[in-house]
Amino acid sequence: MIGSSVDYVRSGGMMNVSVTKALEHLYATTAEFSGCVLLASRPAYSYPPRLEYQCTYVIIILAAYWLLEPAPMSAVSLLPLILFPLLGIMSSTEVSKNYMKDGFVTFIGGMMAAIAVENCKLHERIALKVLLVVGTEIKWLLLGLMLTTMFLSMWMTNIATTAVMIPIVDALVGEISSNIKEIHLDENNSVTDSIEVYTLEEIGKINNTIKERNDKFAALKVTLLLGVSYAANIGGTGTIIGTTPNLILMTLLQKLHPGSDEITFATWMMYNMPGVLLCVFFGWIYLWLVNIYFSKINHNDESKDEFYGIISKRYDRLGSVSSHEASVMVLFSLLIILWIFRDPKFMPGWATVLGLKS
Repeated sequence: MIGSSVDYVRSGGMMNVSVTKALEHLYATTAEFSGCVLLASRPAYSYPPRLEYQCTYVIIILAAYWLLEPAPMSAVSLLPLILFPLLGIMSSTEVSKNYMKDGFVTFIGGMMAAIAVENCKLHERIALKVLLVVGTEIKWLLLGLMLTTMFLSMWMTNIATTAVMIPIVDALVGEISSNIKEIHLDENNSVTDSIEVYTLEEIGKINNTIKERNDKFAALKVTLLLGVSYAANIGGTGTIIGTTPNLILMTLLQKLHPGSDEITFATWMMYNMPGVLLCVFFGWIYLWLVNIYFSKINHNDESKDEFYGIISKRYDRLGSVSSHEASVMVLFSLLIILWIFRDPKFMPGWATVLGLKS
């Protein structure tokens, strides 16, 4: 009987895998077919040809390709280089200029620096060091995670920063879970060893206590993950390279107001950093009050020492600072200094001193 059940489960699992693969294949085929149809067809309302209709057609193609993903997104982004000149919307010279704007080159430089930081694990060293400094109490762990995520998100993309912080959060949440589960371990063992001496009412109370504990743990996990996501989005507004829309805004300003230089890397940070810090602070207060303080999630001094030990162990696992990390740290710091002091407005920048800015 047990063997037949196992075989049934196994066959069911194989059927689920087969169905999943079939659905994935069907979706991929449909996406590719839809993409080919869109690319091969021309809108019926574009005869006689009008630039507005032709441009709308290209936008629809790009949107459909990005949604259905019949081809890599990087390849789809190059379609305007072919379709715009082909349909007479813009010349190839005009189109290609938009692929190498100042903002785009700045974005590429920031991405290169972020990849270098990720490759040498400098970001992980920074994150763990901050957590060791702020303390291992839950509210300080939350603040440390948010401050670290905010700082990294100022120089890296929000998605990359979140992906960097999630493994650290998972390790902390796993340890917090094991410690919280020990709070009512004695009650659980008592019920297991002598369940016959308990009334149904008493067993129900203990089950409710266990459920309440699990709910608190789930709330804690959500709190830490929300803190990371909040801080990643907030930190991205702190610098021009923090997120792509900031660079798009700078490109539009240069296009609409040529010669305008009121907004630079330094002035952007001076204007936005106070708001970034306030938003992170209020976000931390909100998450702490709603999901930790009012939920009465806490842990004892022993678990705090264990948290500190886990973080210290992960930090020690990185070893001493390598020459790779040191060189990346120096170059990345130099890059930030050059960005800020190119034209800080409160003093002549290096671009003015070197005659690179009129």
